[in-house]
Amino acid sequence: MSEKRYFGRVSFGTDARLDIDGQRMTGALLDISLKGALLEFELPPQIKAKTACHLSIHLPNSDVVLDFNAEAVHFHDRCIGVKFTESDPDSFSHLRRLLELNTGDPEQVEKELHLLFQHP
Repeated sequence: MSEKRYFGRVSFGTDARLDIDGQRMTGALLDISLKGALLEFELPPQIKAKTACHLSIHLPNSDVVLDFNAEAVHFHDRCIGVKFTESDPDSFSHLRRLLELNTGDPEQVEKELHLLFQHP
């Protein structure tokens, strides 16, 4: 079965914090896109699909923190995939720039932005 992605993911390793139902979990960001992120934790997380959460990503060598409201959408071993449901304008702007710099293709990021706002 082939996988069709509309939003490119960028490998980006840094610390991340996921807050779910008053529980704080610290893990590692593995990759990120305009629509969501993949996180890895030391122990397998005990949460269910569609659980609302809050993701905070502190960018290395910076005071910038990306904050997203999200929803847990898939699980594999010690990993959780989350879909972004809301972000503040600054976090979204920093995410866009992070993707542009790490893909080397600002035009592709622009195309994905148009797709994101056409088909949320």
